[in-house]
Amino acid sequence: MQGKNLDRPDPRKRLWSLFSPSIQKAVKRFASEDSIQDEHKSNIINNLNSILHQRDFYQELDFSRTTLSDEVRSLLSQQEGLSDGNVQRLNRLLIESAYPHDIAKIQKKVILRQFQDKIRQLDSQPSWE
Repeated sequence: MQGKNLDRPDPRKRLWSLFSPSIQKAVKRFASEDSIQDEHKSNIINNLNSILHQRDFYQELDFSRTTLSDEVRSLLSQQEGLSDGNVQRLNRLLIESAYPHDIAKIQKKVILRQFQDKIRQLDSQPSWE
């Protein structure tokens, strides 16, 4: 019965398939040694960031057994017309859904604070009136 589970589509398998072979090797090494060199950590982060930009990251079959938030479902319903920023957000939320206990949630307060900082920057720029 466990063999059947290995063949079942899964978002973690999807994510793993998008890692380059060198990143897969670095992740496996990290899992067995419980430490990672800064260079490998940087490469893993860069690979994850590139995956966040992929418009085809979401595959319905891979996520069929994953609990998706209302926000994810809403973004998926607009998937074709999403801005680049919303594609990244959707993919980040999908990864969070696949690893609910392992990946830090996007903090809405942090995003709101960044938005407020941008508005303050715009307000402080000289006016051309």
